[in-house]
Amino acid sequence: MARASSHEEASPSKPSILIVDDSALNRRILSCIMTKLGFAVYEATQGLEACDIFLKEASIVAVFLDLNMPLFDGWQTAQRLRQMEGLEVTSSKRLPVIVCTANDLQDRHCSGVSVSASALSAGADEVLHKPNCMRLSAVELVLDRLLPYWRQAVMHSAL
Repeated sequence: MARASSHEEASPSKPSILIVDDSALNRRILSCIMTKLGFAVYEATQGLEACDIFLKEASIVAVFLDLNMPLFDGWQTAQRLRQMEGLEVTSSKRLPVIVCTANDLQDRHCSGVSVSASALSAGADEVLHKPNCMRLSAVELVLDRLLPYWRQAVMHSAL
């Protein structure tokens, strides 16, 4: 079920984060972190739902994505998000997709490639391990690296 998080209603003027995870607890933890950082939050329980939200919501500046979900998994979702962005997107305008997974990052996913490498090749920009990706400091670090102006954007939207 697609919805704006109850923690902070998403608004067009506020930068938004899309959290995609089939676990309600994981979505809640990440939603609380994002709200504390000043973002509006959209949540999806699987990839097709996430893609629908992405198409409708121009305020989304990053996606936090689980890999193992029913119907449409994180690998498929990352690929579809990249297709939806289009070919004209430059690396400076690319939507950051951060995978947040409980999988062992060195385990083999397919064709002998590690989970981490296969997620990056599917379109992810960063792969973090749960529970580390559920910590405020880890989220801030990855946002600082992939969205260097996020703090100014959040502050500007609060004015």
